[in-house]
Amino acid sequence: LTLQSKLISYYSYDYTEAKNEMQYFVQNIFNIFFNSFLLAHLHCIRLYFKHQQKEIYMKDKIDYIVQQIKSKKFNIRAVCRNSGVSNATIYKINQGHGSNVRPYIIDTLYNYFKNIGE
Repeated sequence: LTLQSKLISYYSYDYTEAKNEMQYFVQNIFNIFFNSFLLAHLHCIRLYFKHQQKEIYMKDKIDYIVQQIKSKKFNIRAVCRNSGVSNATIYKINQGHGSNVRPYIIDTLYNYFKNIGE
């Protein structure tokens, strides 16, 4: 038996009551799926903006690091030795390829230059 026929037999062939019950059931199912769909999309949008905000924050840090390196106040070999970051990584950041560097390395260099500057 289908759901519709079960509802009709349950309400003793009262078609209007069965029809109303079926419409209510379909509307509830639609609301559940639609709300789930909206929540999933809102979650994706939130993650996207969180990622964008993190990229902007990292870009500011990278710009600060490049500015410090290009100011020639620091010997790059000494920076490598004292911060623990490889020479190749610092040159990569200095050439503008800092977006490929891992975030913890950017944080390490940023903190190093901030502590030296204070």
